[in-house]
Amino acid sequence: MGHSFSIEQLDEVLHGGQLWLGPTDITTQAIEWKHQALLQVARSVSGHIKTLWSGGDDVRKILLTGGGSLQLYQYLLNDFGHLEAVAMGPMANAFGGYSYGLLKRASQ
Repeated sequence: MGHSFSIEQLDEVLHGGQLWLGPTDITTQAIEWKHQALLQVARSVSGHIKTLWSGGDDVRKILLTGGGSLQLYQYLLNDFGHLEAVAMGPMANAFGGYSYGLLKRASQ
């Protein structure tokens, strides 16, 4: 039988906390779920980069921004050595877009 977890409970696991199902600590299982989800997302992101940007070699730097960027970074770094994660919380997307604009402008 399935169980629903709240966003808050799952977010706690993402930040190193524990997850309980009744009296049972299922943190180890939740960490594996997180790992599998990150692998799936990283494969998708990697595929898009390889398809849209010739493997990422067309750009000097790839900025990884937004929610989950620090989590995904370790999964993508082997494929893209010029990857940089921007750790700025809620402002990460805005900063990434701004940085992209500056890089684009500098290359013109």
